[in-house]
Amino acid sequence: MESRAALSVETREAMAAVAASAAALADSLSRAELSGADSVRDADPFRTRADAFLDGLGEVARLEARTAALKARLTAEYARAAEALAPSAASPQERTAQEMSVVAEVACALTVRERSAGTLGAGS
Repeated sequence: MESRAALSVETREAMAAVAASAAALADSLSRAELSGADSVRDADPFRTRADAFLDGLGEVARLEARTAALKARLTAEYARAAEALAPSAASPQERTAQEMSVVAEVACALTVRERSAGTLGAGS
């Protein structure tokens, strides 16, 4: 699903951080794949390869953290957009129903339970 909607600066920065982590992960895995190709240059090709795998695991951890931050940013922006689109609630029950609808939409998009999606959106 492609959108031309304006994103906040924070969301753009989070997207850039995810992209940077993905590129660093690809670089780590490329080094692991290439290690041992020039065993004359590498004093210990197995150590070089093992270090590249550890670097890759570190990058995966950073990628996961940055992806979680991006999810939080997108959830907050979606909640604000949904609130702007929704008509004014006539009663507290309608307001609760609107909030539950936003949580259900986020849960569906992330394929998680509503409780998890509600926790993610609690800070927004």
